[in-house]
Amino acid sequence: MRFFSYIALFIALAIGAGADDSAFEPAAIIENYVAVSKAQQNRLQGASMEVDIEAELPKLSKSGRLHALRHISTLGRITYELLRFEGDRSIKNGVIARYLTAESEALKSEPAAMAVTPANYKFKYKGLIATDAGKVHAFQVTPRKKKAGLYQGEL
Repeated sequence: MRFFSYIALFIALAIGAGADDSAFEPAAIIENYVAVSKAQQNRLQGASMEVDIEAELPKLSKSGRLHALRHISTLGRITYELLRFEGDRSIKNGVIARYLTAESEALKSEPAAMAVTPANYKFKYKGLIATDAGKVHAFQVTPRKKKAGLYQGEL
């Protein structure tokens, strides 16, 4: 089953935290994102954070949004605590739950295999988008290989 998953992540860049219309290089944004992600990986162990995951099956006109607490143990094990779900239950069980299970399983054996990096994904710059927090750079991400747990969507 092919699905489209939309995950919005806000990337605060040291040089341009308040993204503006000035000149920039998409490759530099991706490079900075990867470097910051690697640095944060160790700091996040033992942490908890709120996450929102949106998914949809456009051809079936079904969508859903999960709001949960993501817990990362000191050993790197990830678990989720459901806080709220809105939308079609088939999205919750057939799309989001499968993604979360695949993520947990992949991280047990190969953490780098799930990382949102140029090694696993193709990045296509979409432009600046306005959010409640301000303007952010958006990228379309597509898996380089078909693998459980990887998604097609926006970053």
